[in-house]
Amino acid sequence: MFRRRRYSLQKCIIFVILLVLIFTIFLSFSPPSSFQSKDILHVTQLSLMKTPSKQIIRQDDVPDIFELSLWRHILIGAKGNQTLCEVPSQYRPIANAFCRAQNRDDCPMIPCTLIYLTDEFITYVECLRGGKVAIDVEPDWVCRKSPALELFSNPRRKPSVCAEAYTTITSELYGQALAPYRDEETSKWGLTLEGESIGYYPSIAHKKRLLALFDITIGYDRRFFDLITDVHLPDYVDKITNKNKQRLTVKQALRKRFRGRSPILWINSNCDTPSNRTAYMLELMRYVSVDVRGKCGNPLWNESLAITDPKQLATEKLNLVKQYLFTVAIENSLEYDYVTEKLWQPLAAGSVPLYLGAPNVDEWLPCYNYSCIIHLRNFTSIKDVANLINRLANNKTLYAEYHQWRNEENVRSSFIKMINYFQEANQHSIECLLCDMVYRHDHGRIRRKLLAAKNPFNDTFPSLI
Repeated sequence: MFRRRRYSLQKCIIFVILLVLIFTIFLSFSPPSSFQSKDILHVTQLSLMKTPSKQIIRQDDVPDIFELSLWRHILIGAKGNQTLCEVPSQYRPIANAFCRAQNRDDCPMIPCTLIYLTDEFITYVECLRGGKVAIDVEPDWVCRKSPALELFSNPRRKPSVCAEAYTTITSELYGQALAPYRDEETSKWGLTLEGESIGYYPSIAHKKRLLALFDITIGYDRRFFDLITDVHLPDYVDKITNKNKQRLTVKQALRKRFRGRSPILWINSNCDTPSNRTAYMLELMRYVSVDVRGKCGNPLWNESLAITDPKQLATEKLNLVKQYLFTVAIENSLEYDYVTEKLWQPLAAGSVPLYLGAPNVDEWLPCYNYSCIIHLRNFTSIKDVANLINRLANNKTLYAEYHQWRNEENVRSSFIKMINYFQEANQHSIECLLCDMVYRHDHGRIRRKLLAAKNPFNDTFPSLI
């Protein structure tokens, strides 16, 4: 009898162990839940993670940067693991304020990577004194960057904040939710516009006084931002300034077909822009032949053939642009100082830009008096533009006048000064400026140096060391 009971007990124990093992295996292979709206969360069972999968040991001697600029991308599922966690009560004001700034409901549950420190989004930023990025050299400073709310749990040091303007800058988010964590000694606030003009960000465009919330700002417009960077011009500057004789000569620029091809190339897949570019071009196409590449105004466009690699795309565009007399260079928005690769690519490739964008584009040109572009602002009607294009396309001598700047040994001096500014400015990043300001207890010194010049493009870039 005793043996029979012991045998039965052993079978029960083995059965329980097998159940636990099967349940553990099932959990390990369960797919993570995706981010869902508040209403769906009430009726859907979620795989919750109350603690991070891998704890990161806090290094109290390394300043932290709270990467608020990543939140929008992670919340919409564009980046990162989408396993959801309940937001701890102490962080709910920040999470809810951000979600409301995005025109969402409150966010009681968000991706766990926005709450807990995990390897997925921790970056150690290596910087030089003065806010430059340390590349292939020993850094002066190191800061840790993450979008995790857990950064605010350090009682000894408040994190700096790296923000972007696409999410509406609200008093609830910055004046109430984040303000209690601001410390002038251990944290600084920075704002970057992520490569678009100020017109793309209504909360800044109409309330520029909000820029004063931040200790340092990076954007396009010299009138409002502390540092102006340009990620486009460096890729084309040697072909424009003729460094190592890379610029096309007038003769080379004229080696294209004046017959048998549309005179204009239009490359565009962003059809809804503040500049109303698509409507402008559809009207122009009524009067002059245009070759269209991209989905805007092109019903035959095959999206599957689109090139997604940025470097390959830039190379392919240059090879295509050089075949045409004119290339459409209408910016996404028509804002001061907002000049992008749409202008630089045709100038580098030997095509004449049909430019509509920054009202002060003359300050950015390598030529004088708009002589290397067709400035669309100068025309009273689109039909007048078409008439000029048709006339130039049938007169090689007249067309060549737009390339005479290529005969000059040196480009415009103001263009060289602008390049010198960007060569210095582009070595800085918003993260390294924040990191440097924290380590050196900066109270506005860097900002004052950057803003000292009335026109920074015309002056020597200030030393921020």
